[in-house]
Order: sequence, then C-alpha cells, then structure tokens
Amino acid sequence: NGNRAESFRVLAYSHDSYGLGHLRRNITLVDTLLERAPQAQAICVTGASFPQIFALPDRCGLLKLPPITKNYRGRYLAKELPLSFGEITRLRSRLMLDAVKKFRPNLVLVDHTPTGPGGELVPVLQQLRRRHRETRCVLGLREILDSPARGRKELGDSGVTDILRSHYDEILVYGQADVFDYAKEYELPKDIAARLSYVGAVVPDRKAGTTAVAAQHDRSTPLRLLITTGGGEDGQTLMDGTISALCGPLADKPLQATFVTGPLMEDATWLRLQQRIAKDPRLSIRRQARNMNELLASTDLVVSMGGYNTVYGTRARGLPLLVLPREAPRQEQIERCRRLQAMGELTMMSPELVRDPIALAATIEASSLRPPKASGLAFDGASTTAEICLQSIRPSLHATLN
Repeated sequence: NGNRAESFRVLAYSHDSYGLGHLRRNITLVDTLLERAPQAQAICVTGASFPQIFALPDRCGLLKLPPITKNYRGRYLAKELPLSFGEITRLRSRLMLDAVKKFRPNLVLVDHTPTGPGGELVPVLQQLRRRHRETRCVLGLREILDSPARGRKELGDSGVTDILRSHYDEILVYGQADVFDYAKEYELPKDIAARLSYVGAVVPDRKAGTTAVAAQHDRSTPLRLLITTGGGEDGQTLMDGTISALCGPLADKPLQATFVTGPLMEDATWLRLQQRIAKDPRLSIRRQARNMNELLASTDLVVSMGGYNTVYGTRARGLPLLVLPREAPRQEQIERCRRLQAMGELTMMSPELVRDPIALAATIEASSLRPPKASGLAFDGASTTAEICLQSIRPSLHATLN
C-alpha cells in the first residue's frame, strides 16, 4: 500500500500563450492537491515565458515548453524560436509525450484547452488512452472561454467534442453557473453539458466556502492602492492613466500606490513608467510579485485589468475593485466583468475614462469611500477540484492516501 501511495503522480498542463493566468491557476490547484495527498508528486507543464516568478510547492517540478504567443487577431505563433506554428506544436507534443512516458502520471489535469493549441495535446491524450488506461484525465475550464458567439464556434468543432467524450474522465468549470452558464452560453451537446461540474472560483489560500470582508479604509491613514495588469503585455493604458490621476488631481492625497506591471511588459515601457513615478515618494513600481496574496493583504483598493486570477483573488478578500478589461485577442475579460459588475462585485472602467485623469481620480476617490462589500461568489474551486481529482483515481489508490 505504501508503495502505491508513493507512486501517485500528477501532471498539470497549461499552454500559457498570453499572460500568466493558466499557470498561476494550475499551481494553486497542484498546491492544494499535494496538501491533501502528502505522498504525491507533481509536474507543472507550461508554455509560460517566465514560470520562475511563481513559487512551486514542495514535491512539484516544472517542465517548460518552448513558448507560443498570439497576435492581435488571436492566431498562435512561435514566440522565440524560428519555427512555424506546426513545427513548434509538434516539438511541444514530443516533449510532453516523453514526460508522460518517464513520469507515468496517475492523474493528468488540463487547464482550459481540451486539445491544446494546434491540437498539441491530442497525441498525449491518445497515448494515455492506449498505454496508460489507468491514468485519469481531468479537464478544468476557465469559467469563460470567450464571447458566447466565438466560444460556440470554437467548442462546436467536432474534433473538440469527440476529445471531450473519449479522453476526459471529468470536466470541471472553475466558476459558477449563475455568473456564466458555460453549457447554455456555448450550446454544448446535452451529453457533454450533463458532465460539467461547477466548482467555484480557484483562488489561493482560501478555506472552502469562506470569503473575507475587507476593513473600511481609515481616512486618517493613507489610502493603499494596488495597480496590476497581469502578465503586462497590454497594461500600458492602465498604468499610464493611473499614474496621471495619482500625480495630477490626486497629487495632494495621502496614499501609497504599488504598481505591479507584469514580467511580459516591454522593457522600454517599464523604464518609462519607472521614470514617471520616480519623483513621487507615494508611488512604487515592481515588475512582478511572487506572492500577490501578501500584497492584497495590505491593500484598500485594487485597480486592474479583468483577468481571472486578479478578479477572483481580489473579491475573495472582499476588496473593492476597479477594472479595465482587455477586449482582445479574446473577449473573455469583458464578458466576465460585465456579469460581475451586474452582480455588484466590481466597477468597470472604459479606456476613455482611464485616459481622463480627472474622471479616473474621481472614480478612485468614490470607490475608496464606499463601505466594503462581502462577495456573493464561491471561492472553493481549489479544494473542490482537489477532492474530485482524488476521488477520480482508482478507489484502491485513493484509499491509500487517506
């Protein structure tokens, strides 16, 4: 029995073409899984360009795939190597096939994309079914893929639905149906829709089913702001607009603002932003944050884009949130933020408002004066996913882990 427990191995895949959200979510899930299975081991397989910015849990290794990215039209291409997209996906597939052969996972956890970009995951799933039939394959879907029309087109591909039917033992949605009904909005076939399990938002370090209520900002102390843009590829508008508001109309307001640009921001933009805030001691800037939770713990108000991890991580702490959602290459962020704004979870901003220092300053001040509001969302996605994954494994193996 002990040997079987020690052989419990998890392989968590995230393609990571744009931003860092997929890898961050998978690390949160693996961390929770390993906490519940003390003798398990894991590998996070990722295409992220800067995976080292995240601290990996103990007993977890990293396999870095050659990165891919998306152009503005949403087309994938190789990011660093002089390869066609077909060549780089075949290379990534071969690396993953070798990892599966050597590591022999009991559980494969796939984030967001059932087939991988360019179908790179299909050979891996096929090999698992042919040679490792005991391995359980679990697909975890971000709660919103894209706009309903674009999501229907992407998921309506017969190759995708065939893979969902034949290669996945569990299909989880990292959200809740009353925010976005994945099956209904994307018109999934009835048999696939019936297999979806909505598990709640995946956020780090939250006890199952609990939410925090942020303290009311004490007006006698400086307002503490966190401004973050996720990976940072397209964060320039939000960063520049917020600096203009803080150094202009809010120049005399007692505040402390921390800017986290993201490691994918262009060097020239990063240097220019550093120069813009250099003379204001209230403002500080950093490229990345290994533990965003620690920053959120000492924040009164968050100003961000509309990425999954930032939005749900902020609201899990009960913090007020101003968002400038990304509108391309996917419309996922704007779809998320429209729905959550309607539920009173956040306040959306337009690019025009962010570029107007007076309007943005007024929005920041108004948000800082509102009483904190506890979230009505569910944040137990990590713990629920861990339990489903552990139960999905052979009962005999699962029994050795408890």
